Amino acid sequence: DDDDDDDDDDDDTTLLDRTGRFRRAYELAKETDAQGYISSTLSSNDDDDRSLQDLSAISWAAFETERLHEDDEEAGIVVREDGTVMASSDTLYRIQALASAGMMDRMKLALTCLHNKRVETTKALKEVGLKYEDDM
Repeated sequence: DDDDDDDDDDDDTTLLDRTGRFRRAYELAKETDAQGYISSTLSSNDDDDRSLQDLSAISWAAFETERLHEDDEEAGIVVREDGTVMASSDTLYRIQALASAGMMDRMKLALTCLHNKRVETTKALKEVGLKYEDDM
C-alpha cells in the first residue's frame, strides 16, 4: 500500500542525524522545485558553483534539520488557556521563511537559525561537561 510506504519514509527521517535530515530535505526541495530560474551571468563549469535551484533548495532545507515528533509540544505552536501563543524557535523560523521575500532573505534567516542552533548545542554540551569540536 502506498500509504504504508509514506509512513516508512517518515520513520526513516526520524532516525537520520541533522546532516541526513538536511540532505533529504535538500533533495526533496530540489526535486519539487518548479521555478523557471534564469541567470544573467554566464554559467561556469566549476564544480563548486551552485545553481539558483541548488541555492533555493538549500534555503528551504536549512529549516528542516530539527527532528520533530507529532506529540512534542516543543515542535509546534501551543495556545495556552489564557490565549497566549507559544512557539518553538524552529517553528518561528519556519514561519519567517514562508513569509520571506526571496531566496537571499531565506538564506540569511537560515544562517541565523543554524548559528543559534550551534550556540544552543555548544551551551548544552558545556553544561554537561563536554566540549564542542568544530568539524569545519
